[in-house]
Amino acid sequence: MKHFALIGPLLLVLLLAGTTAQAQVSRDSWLTDQRAFRVGDLVTVLIVESGSGSTNASTNTKREDGLEVGVQGGGGPLAFVPEITGSADTKNEHKVKGGNSRSGSLQTRMMAEVVAIDPDGTLVLQGSRVMEIDGEQQITELSGRVRPEDVNADNTVFSYLVAEAVIRYTGDGLVRKAQRRGVLGFVFGWLL
Repeated sequence: MKHFALIGPLLLVLLLAGTTAQAQVSRDSWLTDQRAFRVGDLVTVLIVESGSGSTNASTNTKREDGLEVGVQGGGGPLAFVPEITGSADTKNEHKVKGGNSRSGSLQTRMMAEVVAIDPDGTLVLQGSRVMEIDGEQQITELSGRVRPEDVNADNTVFSYLVAEAVIRYTGDGLVRKAQRRGVLGFVFGWLL
């Protein structure tokens, strides 16, 4: 029975010592939930981006000018001089309205490589993916910086958590070339 009486306080001391030591563990320790990254590691970036914008402008200018001249005939010996009157008005009004709106969205996932680690631990990511279907290429490129704590346990990170993110999505191939107008198409479009 004496042995069991000693085990309780001993476990309490070990438990308190463990929590104090755990509070002093750095983020690169094996005791933390966060994984230590190295240059060359791969991270899955979940690209979920959408954006829209619009601009509107209007101009309204108005100008009015007027001129009026009037002369009355003299009296006495100059009564024969006729009365001269005149009037001139000009009006100029200019109205212009214009607008532009644009929206786009991109949802995909891709792997990015840790190409550098900043002194504060921030991961510098860079990646690209080329997919070709029937001669049509779709190219996705990504670069940016992410905090290690923003990377989920399944090694994924959302694109909106990537700082200084540059995301490019372009296409090249027959469909893109067909969408471009040739010289004759441009001339006929201008004439119509």
